[in-house]
Amino acid sequence: MLGSKERAQADQAAWLTIEGSLYWLSLLRKRAASVSKNTIPNWDVSKIIELARTNWRQWQLTDFNLQRPITRRELAVLLDSLLDPFSNYPVNHQGVIQL
Repeated sequence: MLGSKERAQADQAAWLTIEGSLYWLSLLRKRAASVSKNTIPNWDVSKIIELARTNWRQWQLTDFNLQRPITRRELAVLLDSLLDPFSNYPVNHQGVIQL
């Protein structure tokens, strides 16, 4: 059985970092570009990291550090700003994506 110190270390290893979030966001953008009727630029991870670094404060976020765990708010802002799901997919009033 894990003690509290070991459990905390194991929990931290499982946390999603800002860098990991930006990697997954790049995969989501590639997938979105392949199925969307809109033109979505195909950015690689380095381009997305640079965009996040440049706009972090403008998005009213603090402490840009790729290695720290991302907060729910930061992830929501990144998804909305860099993936822009509601502009790239038509969504009906029930929230169903219309492909």
